[in-house]
Amino acid sequence: MNALSKTLIALLLAALSLCGACAVWAGASLYAGERVYETLQALAKQPEQNAGMRFANLQHTKGWFSSAGQIELHMQEECEAPSTSPLVLLVNYQVSHVVLPTAWVRFDWQVQPLGDAGQTFAELFGAHAQLAGRGSVTLFGEVQSDFALPRMLAQRGRESIELSPSQGEIRWGEQSLALQWHADNMRVQSIGQEVRFEQLAIAMDLSHRQRGIGTTQLTLQKIESPLANAQGLRVLSRVNEHADRLDMQLMPSIDRVDVLGVVAQDLVLELAVRDLHAPSVETMSRIAGETCGLQQMQADEAAQLRHALRALLHQGFTFEIARIAGKVGDGALDGRLVFRWLPTPADQTQRLPLAQLLQTSAHLRLTGQALDAEQRQLAILFGLGQATPNGLECSVEYADGVL
Repeated sequence: MNALSKTLIALLLAALSLCGACAVWAGASLYAGERVYETLQALAKQPEQNAGMRFANLQHTKGWFSSAGQIELHMQEECEAPSTSPLVLLVNYQVSHVVLPTAWVRFDWQVQPLGDAGQTFAELFGAHAQLAGRGSVTLFGEVQSDFALPRMLAQRGRESIELSPSQGEIRWGEQSLALQWHADNMRVQSIGQEVRFEQLAIAMDLSHRQRGIGTTQLTLQKIESPLANAQGLRVLSRVNEHADRLDMQLMPSIDRVDVLGVVAQDLVLELAVRDLHAPSVETMSRIAGETCGLQQMQADEAAQLRHALRALLHQGFTFEIARIAGKVGDGALDGRLVFRWLPTPADQTQRLPLAQLLQTSAHLRLTGQALDAEQRQLAILFGLGQATPNGLECSVEYADGVL
């Protein structure tokens, strides 16, 4: 076999391989299109989803490598009266199901509220405004999309709320949910006074959205009003799970605030509830949701709630102000409070005295001009603290019934 023949065979094999790869790629794209249609059809046929949500009136047009259509999303709070009209959203979509290494499918979507909600939406955002975005489904099944909202303006008499155009991104998987949202500014006008907010943002990252495991943070760069100004406002919440225990934290903080000339800086408050019995918390949350905040609770649900609450107390937990700190003028404070409810033996019928279950410790340090000389002397006189070179320290310990 000469060199020319070998070259022709190699080219033929390469062409066959390329044709085979194209066939596989085209088949995968067609399969992706069928999966999109089957998923939407299954959603439209299900009578009701969680939290009073259902899809209806699917209109879908299939193509070889793309498809388009619309579907209605009906949402109604389960605790509302049956006569209350549901919120209806019309979702238009365009899907490209050409499979690429970065995504299984890609899609564009536009949401338009219908009925009374549509009229309200038009009043807030304009007659032709839509909530819209562009997203994709990754090869691992995670859905991600950006979204954007136009300027919002709500007015009633002399009161108004104006929010600049905002945008964000959302990602969700089988259990996870992540959300980013940002707006440049918001203005609130009320009774002749104006409050301005700059650089509003929300960031959420949940590994288990049903149980709320993960972090959520709200940030504001600046707040301006006739009475007070603030900078660097943050509110962070975090829920962690370890074994059968939950830890919950809430941490608001402000870099600087000026209220009628009184300036405070570096204000921090860290609240935490630790070692909560996760199964008990989940049971109580489920019952509260299923009974409209316990308003429609039946006898069996009340018994489950009592059992979960009893189990929660017998398992023990810790509540703490892990830190409270800040500077006001020339003074500063820094403190901590810990409240422990100790676990009891496995026998839940056994009753133990409160003194044996409760432990508390607290510490507070005041420095500079946080207290004037007279206030400091009174605190020392009544045994509330001890003098330090820079201020006052207070400590409390309670355990086994001894303070």
